[in-house]
Amino acid sequence: FDVQANDFASYLLMPDAEFKHAVSLLFKQYRLHVPFIIDNQKGKFPIYYSIVDSLANHFDVSNEHVKSRLKKDKFVEITYFWQNIYLKYQ
Repeated sequence: FDVQANDFASYLLMPDAEFKHAVSLLFKQYRLHVPFIIDNQKGKFPIYYSIVDSLANHFDVSNEHVKSRLKKDKFVEITYFWQNIYLKYQ
């Protein structure tokens, strides 16, 4: 039930159209494509955290809410390579 409540709160505090518009502006600013694949390549995590911080400040929500929403709406995909093993964060 907690997950459903958090999802509901996320969409209430960050309305769909406004959230998508804000994300598209930031992706355009950073010249990113959807999905932004975040992996071990240098420089991707700072961009990701900058986007998360900007959206969290804009909507006055926690960074965790923004991260969850970006993944749920498939704007970002976080993957890792660890000792030649591919891991996908969900």
